[in-house]
Amino acid sequence: MTEFVVSMRPGLTLTLLALALAVLLGIALWFDNVRAKQRAQRKATERQRLRERAQAGLPMEKTSDMEFIWSDAMRSMESLQDQLKENLRSLENKLKDERQEVEMKVETLKSLARTNRLPLTLYEIYEGLRHFNRKNEEAQAADMVWHGKIGITQVDVVDAIGDPPGYEIFFIMDDESYLLVGRHHRYSRTSFIELSLVDRDNSKLATVRVRPDADGRSLLADAVITIRSGPWIQAMLSCRAKMDVRAQEVNLLAAHADVERLKENFQIQATPPSP
Repeated sequence: MTEFVVSMRPGLTLTLLALALAVLLGIALWFDNVRAKQRAQRKATERQRLRERAQAGLPMEKTSDMEFIWSDAMRSMESLQDQLKENLRSLENKLKDERQEVEMKVETLKSLARTNRLPLTLYEIYEGLRHFNRKNEEAQAADMVWHGKIGITQVDVVDAIGDPPGYEIFFIMDDESYLLVGRHHRYSRTSFIELSLVDRDNSKLATVRVRPDADGRSLLADAVITIRSGPWIQAMLSCRAKMDVRAQEVNLLAAHADVERLKENFQIQATPPSP
């Protein structure tokens, strides 16, 4: 037994020495960590003291203190710049998304307005009424019958004030009052009429631009500049439908004119339709 213990004594000694060294190393690392924390705390305290002196306008005691203040200010400025850049990127992306959404809706509204011939409707109202006051009473009465077929019951036309020239047409359609302002823009290479529809509250409902042909009977080009949603759109769609029916009636009567001439030339009376 004694020999066994004696044979183990060198190994046990080494084990104890290793344990002792491990404990000493652990204690040394712990003290080193504590000292590092203390140094960091002292450094942070010193930095805070220097910041407070700088904010209070007190002079620095050492050149290194000045260097710290400048480097600290530069770090703060860089951090602020990074934050501002991030805010700008966020704002830029937000505005870009909003622009895309608004532009898509605007193009949809413009397309709907042109598909439903809003520029043509406003132009035909304007062109049909802008010379109303120059006509005699008989012609005005005939005009009112003609325009009554599309719902227009009262009309007043005045010269538009300002430049470019044009006309302001006040009219009542389906019991609602409207003002249609036309401005004739003429340039060396092109010309167009800008038409603005305004309601009784002086709110602009729509603005379009049209370029009629030489005879003024059809449009070579048109564009929707602004448009505002509201019940007036339904009124304009109804007016457009009535205009189309009125045009069809005119075409049918024009095509039937030769029959009327034959009846008159040969004194023929048409047989009334059977009940």
